[in-house]
Amino acid sequence: MNASTKWIAALVIGLLVVWITDVVIAQTNGCLWRRPQGNLNCAATSPSKTRSLFPPINPQSFSHPGNAIITYGAPLEIHSSPHEPALDKANAAIWISLGPEGGWIGNILMHPTDHNVLWAHTANSYPTQFFKSTNNGTTWSYSGSVNDYVYASTNDPTDPAILYAATGNYVYKSQDGGATWTRYQRDTRWSYIARIYVCPTNHNLIYAAGYYYSDRSYIAFYKSTNGGQSWTVTEVSPFSYQNGYGYCFAADPKDPNVLYIGGETYDGSLWNQILLKSTDGGTTWSNITGAIYSYAYAIAVDPNNTNKIYVGTSNGVYRSRDAGSNWEKSSGYVYAYELAIDPKKTDIIYAGGYEYLFKSTDAGETWTMYSNGLVGDCTCLLVDHTSTDNLFYGSIVGVFKSSNGGVAWATANSGIIASSITAMAAAPSDPRILYIEFDGNAVYKTTDSGNNWTRLQEFLSCGNIGAIAVHPTSPNIAYALEGAG
Repeated sequence: MNASTKWIAALVIGLLVVWITDVVIAQTNGCLWRRPQGNLNCAATSPSKTRSLFPPINPQSFSHPGNAIITYGAPLEIHSSPHEPALDKANAAIWISLGPEGGWIGNILMHPTDHNVLWAHTANSYPTQFFKSTNNGTTWSYSGSVNDYVYASTNDPTDPAILYAATGNYVYKSQDGGATWTRYQRDTRWSYIARIYVCPTNHNLIYAAGYYYSDRSYIAFYKSTNGGQSWTVTEVSPFSYQNGYGYCFAADPKDPNVLYIGGETYDGSLWNQILLKSTDGGTTWSNITGAIYSYAYAIAVDPNNTNKIYVGTSNGVYRSRDAGSNWEKSSGYVYAYELAIDPKKTDIIYAGGYEYLFKSTDAGETWTMYSNGLVGDCTCLLVDHTSTDNLFYGSIVGVFKSSNGGVAWATANSGIIASSITAMAAAPSDPRILYIEFDGNAVYKTTDSGNNWTRLQEFLSCGNIGAIAVHPTSPNIAYALEGAG
């Protein structure tokens, strides 16, 4: 933490205190935006009457003397006040993105033959933004958006222009690298998709798995044989349960009929972990949970030896050497949200957890933890298919890259404008100084109106910041109200 900044924290929900004089700061799902001066009113209004930076989701606006408006919360729409003409492209260009760069990352995808080309998309946001890199993550540019909440995504291993994004009821398909998307109905019931997979030998064959709700929740397996245009659903219920949830999915890379789903079930009195296997392309399923003692969050199949399977849980990583007939637990405590196997050296396995990465170089016998430079829970892992040393770690904060096999990490967010700002305040005595809460990350401070940001030391104990206020005359004294969630 900046030694000259003092914090007073309290458990309060729903208070916002902002002082600002001659600058307009607006928050969207793409970070902060600044307009030097003006009379703009920022609010959620009819899209037909506005020009949008991004589609809106209930932003909140607060007016202040001197034509100053603070907006925070969700994507913003801008329209002119009664004193200004309709906002046109020239006026829209006045708005400048302030950052900070980064945001909640849902997945990172790599081009099947060109490792310099990557895609990353946001999570827990509407719309879901896709970003593209052509230099192995050094810089990113906005590619396009899906007007829905995307839960899972993948790319076609044989056609690099084709991407898929799975949402609650639909699968979206892009045939131009994420610039435009076509929507296909997958289910009329609300559902959650944990993973979507394209068969490497038949790109029209696509699988997805998760769960759906009707009278209760069911573990669900979805299948398309025409490139995602239509889908069939199978309720995966090898025995009776009241509720079932599928959290992860994997397919045998050599045999598309061999499939795995992991999750949990509720039998009316107890929650139970479950791992299911199909050998007929998802028509029937059997329970192979065996000795696995915790909910499965991730499954990985060794591409060279598909009898070797890894399951990541909150109780460690489990390994099978016989395609799921028997299981053994790896040594040590490894909390694994995500798993990734090095495609060039398959004895190297990575497990992502809470602000750390575990690495095994002996097929899961032993693990070493690395966390230098990482921030945020792991949401996805990607190993560069051309270089064992190059790794990507997606989190609720952004993209991180390692060039030394996971030992050390650095942010790789240049151009990703997707942070969620849940609270902010400007110093009344110096409006160039601004404090913001980067959701899931930390409090950031700028002393030059957002041109540069400093991440302050974390001090939270029970949740995110609900509001920030700055002392009226001492800009280095800030008050943070903890308890936003």
